Amino acid sequence: MNFAANQIQFGEFLPPQEGKQTEIGVKTEWLGGRLNVSASYFDIKQLNNTVQPFPQTTPVSFILVNGVTSKGVDGDIAFAVTRNLSVIGSFAIFDARSAVHFPWNATPQPGDGRTYTAMPVNNVSERSFSLWGRYKITEGRLKGLSIGVGVNNVAKRAITDNANLIFYGYIPGHTLVDANFNYETKRFKYQLRIDNVLNNSDYVHASRSNNVIVPGTPTNVGGSIAYKF
Repeated sequence: MNFAANQIQFGEFLPPQEGKQTEIGVKTEWLGGRLNVSASYFDIKQLNNTVQPFPQTTPVSFILVNGVTSKGVDGDIAFAVTRNLSVIGSFAIFDARSAVHFPWNATPQPGDGRTYTAMPVNNVSERSFSLWGRYKITEGRLKGLSIGVGVNNVAKRAITDNANLIFYGYIPGHTLVDANFNYETKRFKYQLRIDNVLNNSDYVHASRSNNVIVPGTPTNVGGSIAYKF
């Protein structure tokens, strides 16, 4: 709960903004600690958000509305398959909605012509998952070399104005593949990183409104060298 008072209404402070959260989770360990799995369900609600009424009054006044409601499930897994090979994965199924007040809840939206009482939240993915594998060589001439490959998938995301009152449509989902290579000696550590290995040029990184769409980055290669004193 935010104990700070809300905006003033007719000379009096409105009740403070509140947040209610319900979360249930489970975490388990198998195979002598080599396999770890966790999952949780969450339901978060915002109450007592202040907005200006329509039509606006003089002097300026405010009304109380519900805010963003977020609920879903998420989880992760970490598995040491062998001494050399490890796998890490995660997922999230997420539904975030922002309560819409009059006149916006009676206005057909430009994205699909529908009216909403709860609008999708800008740039929030409905579903995502990632999987990362790493293989490390621990003996022989290539001892100290490790190779990692990861896949990240993000489902469609809504495009709204910053207040989540106008819905313009969706950014399509995308899948990216990343990789890295590390080689470590007693004194040096060399790292090579490749982002967006398959050069997926169709994906969009983010949206901030219908006028500001941030394109994704093409294949990007970077590296570093570190020395241990």
